Amino acid sequence: MKERIKGAFTKRKILHFLKMALFVVALSLILLSLLGTVAHATGLVDDTINAENLYSKYPLSNYQLDFYVDNSWSWLPWNWLDGIGKSVQYGLYCITNFVWTISLYLSNATGYVVQEAYKLDFINDMADSIGQSIQTLAGVTENGFSSTGFYVGFLLLIILIVGLYVAYTGLIKRETSKALHAVINFVVVFVLSASFIAYAPDYIKKINEFSSDISTASLDLGTKIMLPNSDSEGKDSVDLIRDSLFSIQVEQPWLLLQFGNSNAEEIGTDRVEALVSV
Repeated sequence: MKERIKGAFTKRKILHFLKMALFVVALSLILLSLLGTVAHATGLVDDTINAENLYSKYPLSNYQLDFYVDNSWSWLPWNWLDGIGKSVQYGLYCITNFVWTISLYLSNATGYVVQEAYKLDFINDMADSIGQSIQTLAGVTENGFSSTGFYVGFLLLIILIVGLYVAYTGLIKRETSKALHAVINFVVVFVLSASFIAYAPDYIKKINEFSSDISTASLDLGTKIMLPNSDSEGKDSVDLIRDSLFSIQVEQPWLLLQFGNSNAEEIGTDRVEALVSV
């Protein structure tokens, strides 16, 4: 009786181990398929190689975690338990690498967005369209007034209102200077607004260029303050900012996960370069 119970318990234990092994294998296959999907999506990310910048020195795929689990003798009956443990270990490595891959591409996307936020100048590209839209709505162009537009439509009404105000102030209230100021203000506002609308594309470009120059100067000054000792003389400030983000979000975490240390000099620069360049 005891032998039967013992045999049944052993069979249950073996079945439990087999179920765990199948579960780990299935989970590993699913993770590998997901990793394949991520690999196919790398084309959606800017992967231009430029050795002058840290963030573009190597492709993002080179920063995958490198791991290996030896399962060469796990098929032997006396190594089944050890094989299950190695399969679980391999599954955990796959999960870690999958999470790291997602973080890797999200970090790269963040740096790309920051870079484009400073470099992308869509207002300057759309200045002509924006200016022409303003001119169409107002009815004022470089060639003069058009027959349509709210500016032309309301011009006669505004002149009538100003004329009534001037007549009331100057003739009835006898405040000639006040009436004269009203006429001068109306003429100045009319001329300035009409001039701005007539040359709206050029003014929009000039204002946008001025704003871009201020942003670039502020970024250069901030980079010199934040990175005073960097060997970055003559380097684009936007590239410096993205290099800093890449170092914080990708390089140092990758070193920590791969080597257990985030200092490349302590690990060995040649050792790090040999792994990341493959």
